[in-house]
Amino acid sequence: MGIIDNIFTLLIPWFSTYGLLIIFVVMLLETIWIPMPGEFILPFAGYMVLVNQLVFVEVMFVAITGCLIGSSIAYFIGYAYGRMTANYFLGKRRKLAISFIKTTRWFQSYGETTVIWGRSMPLIRISISYVAGMFKMNYLKFLSYSFLGWTLWCTILLSIGLFLGEKWENIISYLPILTGIILFIIIVIVSRIFYTSYYLNHKAKK
Repeated sequence: MGIIDNIFTLLIPWFSTYGLLIIFVVMLLETIWIPMPGEFILPFAGYMVLVNQLVFVEVMFVAITGCLIGSSIAYFIGYAYGRMTANYFLGKRRKLAISFIKTTRWFQSYGETTVIWGRSMPLIRISISYVAGMFKMNYLKFLSYSFLGWTLWCTILLSIGLFLGEKWENIISYLPILTGIILFIIIVIVSRIFYTSYYLNHKAKK
């Protein structure tokens, strides 16, 4: 976490003036696997909303937009280079290689909905974009699933910052609980989508 901590420390003094731009750039770069303090930036932004330095809707917009653009870049890299993308990550640090392999297996086992719930899991939230591209997932479907996943993730992180206030730095101790809550919400939503789809298809056949 050393590099990420240092980046975050450098960004803080500029936040009151360039907050929205910083959020956009950090979220974009983080989603293409460049080490960035996204998990710190959004809770801090939530605190800034609490003290009326930022506006919640604006923060959500730039954060999700940054995530979607970064995810799209990763998707098209995976789509265009396929096996070369896999070889690149497998040749990197062991932690990244394991994450990439795990994400690939989950995508093969659980399908495209991994793009939604995978956004709440460390490392996998980034590698899933490359994997989805490698498997030629429909881009519009990828974008809509990513939008849902990132919206949930960004909303929770910002809300934690609002709730904790000046103690927003305690986000690390809340992350395991946070991940569980997000996964539960996503499972409920995905289950509802599949149930509705099945019900409508079954009804149409009658």
